[in-house]
Amino acid sequence: MEYDESRKKVKEVQAKPREYFMERMYIYNYRYFDKRLEIGTPVISLAILTDDDENYRPDEYRVSFCGFELRMKIPVVKIMDFKWKKEHRERLEKATGPMALVIKAQIKSIELKKAGEDTRYEAVKELIRECYRAGYSSDDIYPVMKFIEWVIRISKENEKWLKEEIVRIEEVYNMPYLASWERSARRKGKFEGMELKAKETARNLLEMSIDIDKIAKATGLKKEEVQKLASAFN
Repeated sequence: MEYDESRKKVKEVQAKPREYFMERMYIYNYRYFDKRLEIGTPVISLAILTDDDENYRPDEYRVSFCGFELRMKIPVVKIMDFKWKKEHRERLEKATGPMALVIKAQIKSIELKKAGEDTRYEAVKELIRECYRAGYSSDDIYPVMKFIEWVIRISKENEKWLKEEIVRIEEVYNMPYLASWERSARRKGKFEGMELKAKETARNLLEMSIDIDKIAKATGLKKEEVQKLASAFN
């Protein structure tokens, strides 16, 4: 970790993110605790791990020095446990909510790290079909679809084919068909709302001194947009 005396903030070093993971968790927890202290809102931390290392499960931060003792223990959710562990797999298979699709998409993205473009496209298409088979509302389907497309990247060409496929899927599952102009207008409105939320999230992450590249990746904003927000924030 690196301390910036001028800004009184801790900066994250990218080289060894795991080495300081629990230290960062403690720092983030305390910063939110400090903000909510006056209104007495409890603050807890939860780690959702999306890597594929079965043995990596950090859950404790401890400092012991000259009679001083500090310990923070957090609950950990390992996404890949829903593939590795039978009881988790069974729960996922029975689950019907949108978060089940989010977990399946994350698992599939790890499985397809070295897969070819056609395989990735078919996986995205099947996951989107599953959204419609589950009978989610349009408000639930849209963010899940965006997440699927984010974690399993496909080519621009296949993105065009996917849009056409979605129209066909909507017809098969008797979803309300929207004319192209109406579909674009609705998505534009949702996009603008999501963009505002992304900028709000980016500001919160900037306040915690998260690296700009990471913020851009997490929020979907362009790096230049995050840099502008950072300049205004400072």
